[in-house]
Amino acid sequence: MDLDIRMRAEAGLSGSALAIVLDRSQSALSRWESGDRTADLNIVMRRHSACVTGTAARVADLDLPVRLHERAKGSLARMTRDDYVNGLVELAENAASVLSNYVITRGGLDTRQQQLTEQVSRATRLRCFQPLMAPRILQTAAYTRAVMLGYAPATETEALKAAAARTLGTAEILAAGSPDYHCVIAEHALNLRLARAEGDLTPGLLQRLLEVTDLPQITVQVLPTNATYLHVPANAFNLYDLPDDEGSMISVETYSAQLTFTGGHDLAMYEQIWTDLTGAALSPDETRDWAHAQVAD
Repeated sequence: MDLDIRMRAEAGLSGSALAIVLDRSQSALSRWESGDRTADLNIVMRRHSACVTGTAARVADLDLPVRLHERAKGSLARMTRDDYVNGLVELAENAASVLSNYVITRGGLDTRQQQLTEQVSRATRLRCFQPLMAPRILQTAAYTRAVMLGYAPATETEALKAAAARTLGTAEILAAGSPDYHCVIAEHALNLRLARAEGDLTPGLLQRLLEVTDLPQITVQVLPTNATYLHVPANAFNLYDLPDDEGSMISVETYSAQLTFTGGHDLAMYEQIWTDLTGAALSPDETRDWAHAQVAD
């Protein structure tokens, strides 16, 4: 968010100084300013207030060189205009970021898998909905391999390297101390046929489901084929509950981009969708009974 960096610079505030004023970590501030995360309205307005105060102090500094003094006066006038403040509010209330898959993958599929693992490790709780494919905690090594080989721009070597990184990252996620992980998955997703798969992957996924749901931090619910959906399952999504100084965010993956939402309206909407999905799905115990029956068949 270049606007935030410019405001901070004009106020004469370093990143560490502004982080202290906001009572947030410098890493959280850095993610906001780089565009990796979008701050909520409360943080945006507190940042604006701190920058106005800092800029006003520069205007009042009689020892400031004339050129810098005039620049500070102009900056203060701009930052206190109604249209400027209203623009900040509008940006915060419609907070969203889009990262194209070209940008996501140009550093390498394996690097992307490591980034996703780090993102999950920062969360205190992760909830995911998958209407079409198995989520990473349910993926066997064979399934992950078939998924990575499905990335058209990637070579086979790159895909296999990424599959190894994803498998390793999943093991870290499932280790003791990992965040609470709750997943709702459509039954169809467990039966998805992948072109690069070696054999039928479904039995391995069902066995994997039974294994991971033995872990206390993992909850899985299956939406059976005959379930009634209150919402059209247009996309997979993840709800991240992050440390207090970062809040929550929603990540939605499409064919061409990853969308990230942090606005209050979007968070509330996805929370309601999540409630409806968990209500329509089999309970965790019913899901295990269902999986046992599928394995027996």
